[in-house]
Amino acid sequence: MSIGLLATMGLLGTGHAAVAADPAPQSASSMSDAAPTLPAEAGSNPDGAVVAGATLDCDKFRGAVARYAQAHGYCPKPGDVTTQIVQTYNCGSSWIYVYNRGVRRNMNVSYGFNSTNGNVIYRNLAVGTSGGVGWNDSAWMNSAYYDSGNRFVGRYNVGQYQSASMSGGITLWWGGTCTIPTISAGAYL
Repeated sequence: MSIGLLATMGLLGTGHAAVAADPAPQSASSMSDAAPTLPAEAGSNPDGAVVAGATLDCDKFRGAVARYAQAHGYCPKPGDVTTQIVQTYNCGSSWIYVYNRGVRRNMNVSYGFNSTNGNVIYRNLAVGTSGGVGWNDSAWMNSAYYDSGNRFVGRYNVGQYQSASMSGGITLWWGGTCTIPTISAGAYL
């Protein structure tokens, strides 16, 4: 399926870049210099990463996509009663981690997500840093778990606090979409 067709069908996640304000700085002693400890099995979030939930876009689904989501309990069925405040539905989790890999001044970023509603066929992520560096990470894929790996961002002053933020959207194999809210992490380099 082409990107244009997915966009026409309304199945392509939005993924607009949004860099949030720096989170409250943590003390240098609480930040790790090493890369995140990757999970023993895919589908878990790395130790030390900042984690946030991803939201299934139930209110946007129509036709077969809505019926699939309802039949599998991902979204409420017409007539189901939900609380007035709870209108977000779990789609998995996203994570981001900022670290220096043991080399002071170097900023490295790792990020990713874990889908609990099936394999992701397309990701559309935007990453930005407090240092003004940003990039898009959009590509076809076929996995419920994504790890960007280590990305070197740049060299900064020793002891300087730097942060990174990620947001975006993913498209699931059955046509559903999920929104990844802006999530931020930082470290003293």
